[in-house]
Amino acid sequence: MPSVEHNRGPHLVLTPEAGALLELLQELGHLDDVSVGVITAALTGEGPEATHDPDGLVDVADLRRAVAAILFDRESGMDPEQVRLLTREWHLLFA
Repeated sequence: MPSVEHNRGPHLVLTPEAGALLELLQELGHLDDVSVGVITAALTGEGPEATHDPDGLVDVADLRRAVAAILFDRESGMDPEQVRLLTREWHLLFA
């Protein structure tokens, strides 16, 4: 099963679907290492946006909610081309 681990802090265990989505979002350039760290913190209960039991398996729905919140918060700081691409791909990634 895919997992996300950082030098410090939590370790997430992702379902295959969640792992594939996370990898796709990174490959498309929507997430960088800092974003993945924020998502990890949110899903493991470390951050103010904690949404998931730290001992549980992260499924694609959990991951989508966390990623959507992070991307929405960061949209104002994105360059116009990145916003255009994300807008075009949003329904494919989050529907």
